Amino acid sequence: IFKGTKVDGVYDKDPKEHTDAKRYGTISYGHVLARKLKIMDASAIALARDNGLPIVVFNLKRPGALRKIVRGDGICTIVRDKDKSAKDAGRKPKPVRDKGKPVPDKRRPARRKGKAARG
Repeated sequence: IFKGTKVDGVYDKDPKEHTDAKRYGTISYGHVLARKLKIMDASAIALARDNGLPIVVFNLKRPGALRKIVRGDGICTIVRDKDKSAKDAGRKPKPVRDKGKPVPDKRRPARRKGKAARG
């Protein structure tokens, strides 16, 4: 879930009122709910937690912010279960692309160029 806000992520205090507020890089659902951090409605956070959906909180007003986050170099906070990775949550990790070329799927043999398909 991508949650666009007026600030760059989740902070320990309101950054508009406190100059010493610190942004979290990653935070667990439990921490958000226990500290009553104002990201979203508590039931929405619990629903995301129960379905294994991470929440990416970023500044919607910053030009190009979503594009940078999708590329992996944006400023944001990721809310997720601290003990689960994509593999543990039952989701298959997506293959990574290298210079625009898809990573070959090892379950299927590669097709040979120039030869007719056998029927």
